[in-house]
Amino acid sequence: GLYVNATSVEVIHYLWLGILCFCLPFELNMIQTLLFSILTLGFCILLFAM
Repeated sequence: GLYVNATSVEVIHYLWLGILCFCLPFELNMIQTLLFSILTLGFCILLFAM
């Protein structure tokens, strides 16, 4: 239940950080970054809702 969700969110968080660190040198658009953050947050909320 909760432990699995917390672990999943942790994995997603580190994946997001990795993608962000990878994309930053390529000057990723601020709007794209914001949209990706919102999508990631929404996915985390869905995980906790399940």
